[in-house]
Amino acid sequence: MQRWAVRITTIALLAAMPALPRPASAEDWIYTVRPGDNLWDFAQQHCADSACWRRLQEMNNVADPWRMPPGLRLRVPVELLKAEPAPARVVGFSGEGTIAPAGTAAGTAAERPVSEGTLLHAGDTLTLSTSGSATLEFADGSQLLAGPSSVLRMDTVGAYGGGQAMVDTRLHLEQGRSDADVKSRPNPSRFAIEAPAAVSAVRGTSLRVAVANHGETARTEVLSGTVEVSAAGGTVQVDEGFGVVTLKGAQPGAPRVLLPAPRLAPLPPAFDRLPFHVRVEPVASAFAYRMEVSSVEAFDELLSDIVSEDVTLRGPDLRDGQYWVRVRAIDDHGLEGHDTAARIEIDARPEPPLLMEPIKEGKVREEAPTFRWTAPETAKAYHFQLAKTEALAAPVVQRDAHEGVSLKLDQPLSPGLYSWRVATVDAAGEVGPYSDFQSFEYRPAPKGPTPGPAESDEKSLVFRWRAGEPGQTYQIQFARDRAFETIVLDQKSSVPEVTVPRPEPGHYVLRVRTIDADGYEGPFGAAQAVDVEEKYWGLVIRVFKRLRDL
Repeated sequence: MQRWAVRITTIALLAAMPALPRPASAEDWIYTVRPGDNLWDFAQQHCADSACWRRLQEMNNVADPWRMPPGLRLRVPVELLKAEPAPARVVGFSGEGTIAPAGTAAGTAAERPVSEGTLLHAGDTLTLSTSGSATLEFADGSQLLAGPSSVLRMDTVGAYGGGQAMVDTRLHLEQGRSDADVKSRPNPSRFAIEAPAAVSAVRGTSLRVAVANHGETARTEVLSGTVEVSAAGGTVQVDEGFGVVTLKGAQPGAPRVLLPAPRLAPLPPAFDRLPFHVRVEPVASAFAYRMEVSSVEAFDELLSDIVSEDVTLRGPDLRDGQYWVRVRAIDDHGLEGHDTAARIEIDARPEPPLLMEPIKEGKVREEAPTFRWTAPETAKAYHFQLAKTEALAAPVVQRDAHEGVSLKLDQPLSPGLYSWRVATVDAAGEVGPYSDFQSFEYRPAPKGPTPGPAESDEKSLVFRWRAGEPGQTYQIQFARDRAFETIVLDQKSSVPEVTVPRPEPGHYVLRVRTIDADGYEGPFGAAQAVDVEEKYWGLVIRVFKRLRDL
C-alpha cells in the first residue's frame, strides 16, 4: 500500500549542505568559545566521534586546537554531535490518562498512570481518556497540549550538545488533537508531529494539527509563523492567520483565512448557577464553536472541551473558584479560527434547595400559606425571601438563618402575584446563592353567594344571586335537611341563577358555592331555609283525591 503523508515545514528550515569550506548553515551549531576551551575537550564532550576535532579545526580555521581565543564563534555541523536523551515532561494534566513504555501495548501490566511531572521517553505512548488532557514540555521549551481522546507516541525526544545545539522532537499523533507552541531558537532544532495522514515539521511556529475521519483528513491552522504543507507532489505556503485542509491522496487545498476571534456576551461577576453558560456573538460563516475550560490561564490542562453549533455554550460542573475559558469559531471546512479568552468566577455553593410549595405559577388560597423546599446535604439553615412579583428588590418577608425546610407565614397576604426564593447556609456559615424566584398567585377562596328570596309559580322556584368574576360557575344543592343528607337537587350552572321544580310542600334548605375558572371549588355559602307552602288549588285537589279514595 502506498503511504500518503502531508509534510509541513517552516520556510528555509532545512538548508542544503554544500561541500566544505562553506558559510554557516541552518544545520550548524554556533558555539561561542569560552576561556580555557580547546577543540580536543570539546570533541570529547559533544561529538559522537572524538576525532571530529580535526574537521572542526579545518572548517573553522583554528590555528591551535589546544588554545582557542575566547569569543570565537565555532561552527559545528549537527551531524557530528552526540545524541542524548531529552525526555518530555508532563507540566499540566487533568482527567485520566496512561503511559505505555516503549515496546509495550496499551492495556498491559506495564502501563502506568499519568501525573504531573511524569517523564516520557522515546517510544513511550500517551493515551488520554475522553475527559483527559496533558501539556508536554520539551528540552527546548516548546510545549504541546494533547486534547481529550488523544493517543500520542514519543518517536524521538533527544538533544545534541546538551540541548544547546539542537533539540530533536518527533511525535506520532495516532488520534485526537494537538496545539503546539514551538520555540524559535538561534540554533537548528526539529519539531515534527506525524499522524496517519500528515507530517507537520515546524520551528518557531504556533499551530494546531488535527486528524479527522480516521486519518482521511488533515487540518493545519497557523497562528504564528509560516508553514509549508506538502502532499501528493504539491506544496502550498500557509501564512499566519490561514489554515489548510488536506484530503488523503490529494494535494493540499488552497489556504483559507481563519475565522476571527468571536466576541463574548457580557459575563457576570460570578456564575452562581451550574452548569454555567457562555454566549458568543454570531461569527459570519461560522458552522460551530469550540469552548475550552482550564484552571490555569496558560491552558496547560483542559477541564472541558466542547463543540456546539449553538452560540450558547454550556460549561461543565466545576468547583467554586477562578477559571479561564477560550472560544473559537469553526468554519464549514472544520478549520478553527482565532481564540477569545476570558477569566470567569464560579460561586455556586452551597447550592440552593429545590422549591416545592407553593408550586411554580400556582394559586394559593390560604392568606398565610406554608412554604416548603428540599434539604441539600450541606445545609445547616436557610435564608428565605418573599416579594411582590413586581417589586423583587423589596421583599415583604425576609427570614435569615431559618432552621427547617418549611416556613408558615405569620402575617396574612393581600391578593396578588408573589415570588419567593431560598438560599442555603452551610455548617461553616457560608451563604450560597439564592434559588431562582418562583412565582405564585394568592387568590382568596371565592365566597359562596347568598341567593335572594325565591320567585315561585305553580311549577317551579327560581333563585338568583349576585354574579361573580368572569369565568366562574356555580354549584347548587337543594335538600330536605340542613345536613344535606337528603338532596333533592344537585346541579351546576354557568349563570347566577337556578330553577328548581316546585317540590312537595315542606321545609327545605338551599346552598350555593362558586367554582373558579381553573376548577377550584370554594366553600358553600350559608345555607338558606326555604319553606314551600301549598297553593289553594293544590289543597282542593288533594282533598278531592282523599274523598275519592274513601
